[in-house]
Formats: sequence, C-alpha cells, structure tokens
Amino acid sequence: MTDLQGRKVFKVFNQDFIVDERYTVTKELGQGAYGIVCAAVNNQTNEGVAIKKVTNVFSKKILAKRALREIKLLQHFRGHRNPGNLLVNADCELKICDFGLARGFSVDPEENAGYMTEYVATRWYRAPEIMLSFQSYTKAIDVWSVGCILAELLGGRPFFKGRDYVDQLNQILHILGTPNEETLSRIGSSRAQEYVRNLPYMPKKPFPTLFPNANPDALDLLDHMLAFDPSSRISVERALEHPYLQIWHDASDEPDCPTTFNFDFEVIDDVGDMRKMIMEEVFRFRQHVRTDPNTATQIPGGQPPQPNQVPMPEGGNQWRAEDPRPQEYINQGGGLEGELQGGLDAGRR
Repeated sequence: MTDLQGRKVFKVFNQDFIVDERYTVTKELGQGAYGIVCAAVNNQTNEGVAIKKVTNVFSKKILAKRALREIKLLQHFRGHRNPGNLLVNADCELKICDFGLARGFSVDPEENAGYMTEYVATRWYRAPEIMLSFQSYTKAIDVWSVGCILAELLGGRPFFKGRDYVDQLNQILHILGTPNEETLSRIGSSRAQEYVRNLPYMPKKPFPTLFPNANPDALDLLDHMLAFDPSSRISVERALEHPYLQIWHDASDEPDCPTTFNFDFEVIDDVGDMRKMIMEEVFRFRQHVRTDPNTATQIPGGQPPQPNQVPMPEGGNQWRAEDPRPQEYINQGGGLEGELQGGLDAGRR
C-alpha cells in the first residue's frame, strides 16, 4: 500500500485500486466478467461502501457504453443505496434497483433502433426475438423474462435452462412448439430461420400438464406472457389487470416514473466520445461533492446516507464459467451459436 498525492493504492485481486485516502479497503468481494468489487470503509464517517473498478473499460465499445450508462443511471436514481438487485420494505413493496443493463425505450421506433442494441437479458430469461434477430424488439422482452421467472416459481427450477444459445432455442421450441409461418418470416437471421424450418414439427405442450398443481389463473397468465411471437404477448398493463394478480393489483398505487431518463447517449458509437462523456460526468459529480465537505458522501439530489446503511455482503457476485451471463465479446462461438449469442448485434454488423 502506497500513498499517492492524497490517495492510496490497494491491491484487489492483483489489480491496483487507487482511492481517496479517506477509504480503507477491507475485503475483496468479487471478480466478474466486467470488473472487480471490494468492500471499504470511509474513515471519516465509518460508513461501509463498495468500490467497483471496471477493467479495460475503453478497450471495447460495449464496455465503454456500459460504464457510461451505469454512471448516468446512478446520477439519475441519486445513488445506489443497496448492493442487492431487489429491495423490499416492511409493507412488502418490491423495487428493482439494478439497472446496469437497462435499455432506453421511446415511443418513436426510429429512436429505439439506436437504443436497443448490445446484450440484453441473461440467456435463460432472454426472449426469442433477441436471439433470432427480429427486425426490432419492444418492451415485450421484459414480459417474457418475467414469464420465465413466474414459470420458475411455479415449477421450482429454471424453465428454459439452456446450456448454450442453440440449446436455449431448442428448449423454448420444445415447450412452445413450432412458430407459425408469419412469425418465422420475421426472423432476421437467415441461418436461424433455416435451422428452425429444418426441425421436425413440434406441438405446444399444455402448461397444465407441465404444472399440474398450479393455479389455473397463473397458468393462463403464463401462457399469455410466454407467447413466442412478441406481438401476441400480453402487455404489462394487461398483465397487471389479470385475474391472477387481482388481489395485488391497485391502479392507484402503480405509478409511472415521474422523470424521463435521457438515453440520447445510446446512439454514441465512438469510444473517444464516450470517454469524454464519462469524464464530464465525473467532473460534474466532483464539483458537487467537493463544494461542501458535508456533502462528500451524498449523491447529487439524494439523501445523506444513514450509518451502516450499506451492509457488506459475504462473498460476491463472482462470475463462473457455467453462469448464463452475457459475455464481454459477442460471437465467441461460430455458426448458429454465435448468431444466437449476438442476437441483434450480430445481424447489424
């Protein structure tokens, strides 16, 4: 450990962490596909924090864009006050708080074409239109992912647990059956389209057979959420009004986000421009926190952190080779597997 102009250098997983001298690194938490995370303590406030270092951030466009997106989202949401992905309070209100791979959505289809690129969704929960390079994708991909989670809750295990992307597609087709000709014609990848056409016809498996003890209303909702064709999938609004969710549905307590996040940066494609935008975000943040020492631990517009509000988790989200998480580099595999893995990106290069 060495002092460096008011900073300290710590070794975390053999990587140099250069941090403000007020912080002391206490534990290595995890080493993932995109970066390294450690636990630290603010010696001035005795507050526990997590410090993340994104490695080789400017070596690939996808990494630079992801870092820029996370920084901007942190500013928009006024900080990330809990390292978990799901937050629940005493009233059983649930909030999703990890938006690292979130995508912007606009009512303008032309704007969406610029926003909706790169990796979206972990393999087991990835909608078929992403893998098959449909002309575009919509909010329906999130309905598919929630449907996969509902099926997992009903069955007690992941529903489409593909070993790779080809196997993922096969498992979906094995359950939902062969899509009709109109749906097949919208598959953007000619190789994937040919692959599906050459498979023997597969009928759809009835959900009551797969989940014999499940609530019929739950299976009806699941059937509408896991429609292979995204245009046939139920919308979020209609899903909330479904009889299965009736006892939880309260239209007066389901607000939309009051402020719109600016996703204009999604169309930026030059790593140098992204580097400049990241530096601008850092400069604005530093200006704010260094104006008054009392705000040093605040996020702009946010609330002061409470003592010990960020518990340090045991272990960490360490990436393992068998995990179905998106990888740094698309098309690592060749042929059909590479196309399904890359999805829309593979079709647009």
